[in-house]
Amino acid sequence: AVIVIAWGRGPVVVDAEELRVGPNRITWEWTGEITALDRDATVALLGPEADPRAFLQTRPWLHEAVRLDITDSADPHPYWIIGTRDATALAEAMTRASSAASR
Repeated sequence: AVIVIAWGRGPVVVDAEELRVGPNRITWEWTGEITALDRDATVALLGPEADPRAFLQTRPWLHEAVRLDITDSADPHPYWIIGTRDATALAEAMTRASSAASR
């Protein structure tokens, strides 16, 4: 039970400077397009359309995700996939924070 509880804990924090997903973080200056993914798009990006270099933070019980493209050529991850219960709300919060950071 402790393993499942610990596995399920990976808070996503969106603020004006950066995105934090569990212990991982990236500042908005290195991010590109933000896309809310429905169930079918999430399955596709976690399966047949997956890039093995992608950063993944999701759980089996999360059926939606947000794709965040990474623009830093030094970063080994071309994009992040972040599982969520409400991909639209998370993508909107990320877009607002990213826009505010670029002002």
